[in-house]
Amino acid sequence: MTTFGTIRTNLAAVLTATGDYAAVYDTVPDTVVTPSAIVVPAEQFATYHTTMEGDAGNFVQFSFDVVTLAGRYEPHSSQDTLDAQVDAVVATLEADQTLSGAASIVLVRTGTDYGEVTVGGSTFLGCRFRVEVYTT
Repeated sequence: MTTFGTIRTNLAAVLTATGDYAAVYDTVPDTVVTPSAIVVPAEQFATYHTTMEGDAGNFVQFSFDVVTLAGRYEPHSSQDTLDAQVDAVVATLEADQTLSGAASIVLVRTGTDYGEVTVGGSTFLGCRFRVEVYTT
């Protein structure tokens, strides 16, 4: 089975490879540069013995939140940058369904929290994407 840490690292690597971000973090940093993306475990980060349809299978589902930050919270000046990130995240993360051989499938399920996001005591314009990764 692929490890949780490997999946998190590979998600960050896929986002880094686009060149769309000044920085991509696979752990929550104390300070950030923007535009950036942060890969963090979701609140419910793992479901074991599952299938794509439900329980009793041989998949492990790991869930992550990808937090994208466009810039300091100034809605009008950073909104075009964030809109471009929204348009690119799904296509970018779902383009490599295996995350370089570490996963069976990658799905971006939802986009939420478009607006103020606080990281390290600073407020940014950003949003959050829930990403599910299935592996055996």
